[in-house]
Amino acid sequence: APSYGATPRDDGSPSTPAPERPPKEKRRRRARRADPADLHPAMRRLNQLSDFIVTYIPWLFLGYLLFSAWFLHVFLADEHTKKFHTWIDTMYFVFITILTIGYGDVYPTTDAGKSYVIVFILVGACLGSVILGYVAEWVLATQERVLEAIARRRARVMSADVEKIRERLSDASKRSVARAERGERDYPSRRRMDDAMDGEPTDAEELPDEKNAESSNVPVLKALFVVLFFTTVGALGMMAIEKLSFTTAFYWAVVTVTTVGYGDVTPKTDFGKLFTCVFATLAVGTVGWAISTIAELYIKASLVNDANEKLDQCRVTPEYLAEVGGKKGYVTRLDFFKATLVSLGKVTDADVEMVDARFDELDVNDDGQLSIEDLIGDMDQLAADLAKVLRAREEETGP
Repeated sequence: APSYGATPRDDGSPSTPAPERPPKEKRRRRARRADPADLHPAMRRLNQLSDFIVTYIPWLFLGYLLFSAWFLHVFLADEHTKKFHTWIDTMYFVFITILTIGYGDVYPTTDAGKSYVIVFILVGACLGSVILGYVAEWVLATQERVLEAIARRRARVMSADVEKIRERLSDASKRSVARAERGERDYPSRRRMDDAMDGEPTDAEELPDEKNAESSNVPVLKALFVVLFFTTVGALGMMAIEKLSFTTAFYWAVVTVTTVGYGDVTPKTDFGKLFTCVFATLAVGTVGWAISTIAELYIKASLVNDANEKLDQCRVTPEYLAEVGGKKGYVTRLDFFKATLVSLGKVTDADVEMVDARFDELDVNDDGQLSIEDLIGDMDQLAADLAKVLRAREEETGP
């Protein structure tokens, strides 16, 4: 047998054993826990830069917007069309662009302006995507908490059902189950169990009450109020500043807060452009939150309804036991396992029937078990089928 200790030299003296190399996983862990001082200076500076960007991303984003506005106004002011001639037009362009509204009424016309706007949009999109990533992470975390709460509730309900079944079972009913295993029936005991269930609260009454319809509609009403509030404020503001009609003003407000930005209705005055900058900054994010809240509530309601349906299918009740157990009058571990997988949607009845059919096909001697005799019999059948096919081919290609 190989020795992992000291090995003797030619002169008989033991040599120093070679140090044991750590497994790959241990080496990976040590690499991940490596001291920053041991890293290459370039990698250390890159890590520091990444930490700085992640920590101060909101302020970097704001500084980037201000720098872009300053750069466009000072260096890229188009003297012909005067797109960035005033600070108001420049800030208006920056906000409309970064908020992805994009009316199209202010845009670069020179090659230098177009080149910078390319960089401005790409870098701004990257910085903005980090902020959106935080929002997406929060939404996903919320959904995960909802799913975990539903799973815990399902486990509590099933445990409560099992406890109730145990409490309802009496000595007489246990004896009736034993007799059912022998193929006998005990209708009086079943009647006694049914009588014991009469007068008890139903499953819906035993479950903790969910929020009623009125309280569940409160977030939706808040979200709708936010959308209506900002569209109304924006419409009234443009009616007063730009002298737009009622319909046109509301049309502009909806197109703006949803970042559709057709560009057919835009502010013409400096005060209207300033109003749009402030209004869009406050409204776009808030209305986006309201719309996402409505979508989140719908998704949450769908998850809860789906979970409740699956929960109802997994309720451990005497009726459930009778349905799953069938004629034998009791439920085995395999019966419960299959029924639960089907009710949870992990498999279908067709999948279970296919597996059962495959088992029956392999169980040649019909003893309910797969043994070496079954496998040998299956191989014999396979050999016979193969021989039949070969004989048929020989007959077809005969002399």
